[in-house]
Amino acid sequence: MIFINRMNRLGDNKRLILHQRQEWMATLREWVPLMIEDYYRQLGALPGMRWGDKYPHYADPKTDPECLSLIDSMFPTSQFVDIVRNGRDVAASIAAKDWKDAAEALDVWERHVHHASVFGESIGTERMIRIRYEALRDHAQPVISDVLGFLGLETAPDVEMFLQDQERHRTPFSRPMSDLMTGGAPPRLEGPMPPSTRDLLRSLGY
Repeated sequence: MIFINRMNRLGDNKRLILHQRQEWMATLREWVPLMIEDYYRQLGALPGMRWGDKYPHYADPKTDPECLSLIDSMFPTSQFVDIVRNGRDVAASIAAKDWKDAAEALDVWERHVHHASVFGESIGTERMIRIRYEALRDHAQPVISDVLGFLGLETAPDVEMFLQDQERHRTPFSRPMSDLMTGGAPPRLEGPMPPSTRDLLRSLGY
C-alpha cells in the first residue's frame, strides 16, 4: 500500500523523484522484491523454489556501477554464478559480430570481469561461485553439479537428461560463435594486449 501511495503521489510531477530520491529508493528496495516474488507465485512457483536472472551487463561498471550492490541490498540472501571465459575468445566473438572493434571488446571483457571479481570479494564465496566457460562447455555435468551444490539444490532427472542430450547433440544457435556446435574454437584474438588485460588473463589462468 505504501508503494501504491507513493506512485499515486508521483502523478505527473516527476520532480518528486529528484526532491525525495532517498525516500523513493528506500521504497523501491522494500517493495520491488515483494513484487517480483508475487509475480513468480502467480506463475505457479511453490514455496522453496529458486528463480534466477541472467544478464551480463549487471556487472558492467560503465553502464551502472551500483547495479550489483543494489541487487545485493534488495535480495540479501541472493547467490551469484560468475561465468568467466577467455578474454581473447570473448573479444574475437564480439568483433566478429561487428558490435565493437577488438580494443573496445577487450575493454568490455576486462571491466566486466574485474567489477564482478571485486563484488564477489565483498560478498564472499558462500554467495558467489566462479566457473569457467571452457569447463562448462567441455565437462558440463560435474560443473553443473558443483553449481547446484553451491545453490543447495538437488540434481533433477530433467537436468541430467538435458546435459546428456547436449553431449550427444548441441541445441542449435542462430549464429554460433563458439565450439558449441562444431567442437572447434572460434578465431582467437591475437596480437599484443594492454598490460592490465594481460595481467588479468594471467591471474585467471589464461
